Amino acid sequence: MPKVILCHGVFDLVHPGHLEHLRQAKAMGDHLVVSITADRYVAKGPGRPLFTQKQRAAFLRALQPVDETYIVDDPTALPAIQYYQPSIYCKGPEYRNRQDGAFAQERAAVEAYGGEVRFTEGFTASSTSLINGYVPVLDREPQEYIQSFKAKYTLEGVNHWLDQMAGLKALVMGERITDCYHYLEPLGKSPKDSLISWQPIRTEQWDGGSAIIQEHLRGLGLDVSLDFGDNPPVVKRRYLWGPQQTKIFAIIDPPNIRPFHRAILEAPLSVVADFGHGMFTDISASLVARCSEFLALTCQTNSSNWGYNLLSKWPRADYIVADEEELRLTRHEKRWPLEDLIETEAQRMGAKIFVVTQGHKGCLIWDGKECRHVPALADRVADRLGAGDAFYAATAPLAFLGAPAEIIGLIGNLAGAIEVGAIGQKVLQRDELKKWLKGILL
Repeated sequence: MPKVILCHGVFDLVHPGHLEHLRQAKAMGDHLVVSITADRYVAKGPGRPLFTQKQRAAFLRALQPVDETYIVDDPTALPAIQYYQPSIYCKGPEYRNRQDGAFAQERAAVEAYGGEVRFTEGFTASSTSLINGYVPVLDREPQEYIQSFKAKYTLEGVNHWLDQMAGLKALVMGERITDCYHYLEPLGKSPKDSLISWQPIRTEQWDGGSAIIQEHLRGLGLDVSLDFGDNPPVVKRRYLWGPQQTKIFAIIDPPNIRPFHRAILEAPLSVVADFGHGMFTDISASLVARCSEFLALTCQTNSSNWGYNLLSKWPRADYIVADEEELRLTRHEKRWPLEDLIETEAQRMGAKIFVVTQGHKGCLIWDGKECRHVPALADRVADRLGAGDAFYAATAPLAFLGAPAEIIGLIGNLAGAIEVGAIGQKVLQRDELKKWLKGILL
């Protein structure tokens, strides 16, 4: 039987280091298979991959050492390893001393059936650094911002702030939400009424509200607990049509929410998510504000509380995230410059950091001295659900730790970009966030 060699990677921009790696791998056996990561699992930042999985596979098949390619619908090489059971799984020299992460799982899978892991030698290069240096993947404004950011901060320095989150104790407070997506297909117009009849196809649901914020924080490495006051979740049902997931209408099932009344908050970081369904009254907001050592706050306006759930309910907070409409409703000012409104409300609440998110425009962040604009980094938007919660969860610990405003804004916008790239709720993971940072800062 031919001796099968397997190499795996993204191979988004093939360079001389890749060619030498593949040449050496082919020399180890008879049949070289190159598996590549499917597009949806390429966690290397906005604008990646440059080329689709089919384009990358076709290019690799044209290379002389490569006998076969395989697209892996997984973030690791495990499906390819299990399918081919190669005699040798070949990695580059940079993996020789790596003992953790996906490679540890891949090595274990190979050795479990008696295969061997080998490493090539010689020249290496980074596709990410080449792409960042020669192939701009972002629009002009975010590209210029990234360049100015890199002049002040290193990738290692930014990762240091993420690493400091590990083990940090936090308490999340707020209403739980269950987000349901009901997928429908139209049957046709009713002969008796002016309406379209629909048939259900499938239903998906995720934790939302305070529960998804807790999951994000756990994914980022925090030791986090959740207090929702023993209330049932608010169920939000969205009905979608077609492969484009067009949202047709929504139904909210608000239960009878009892106000929060606890006074002992046993965590240095309190992360409050006030979704305006009744958990936080003026009295409970004052109680939480008074008892919190460091209070991070988002107080959201939505369809069920428009104009009624305002930041003015809260007497203080150390870190605040709001969108522009929420801030303007709070200050009753539709036309004032946004920077003036941010500074005024931040000073009223005694906030150290105040962020206003602006969707596709990015965010404005005030640090007590000035407002800075951080442009959005999302290259595609599949679903806006949960983007604000991801931004808030990723940045609240950074604000608590005292990270610079530019780092808070950049990581928040990256978290939002990760979230809008997926349908429904996607839980943030620290390693994935680091990969996105590497994709833009290396």
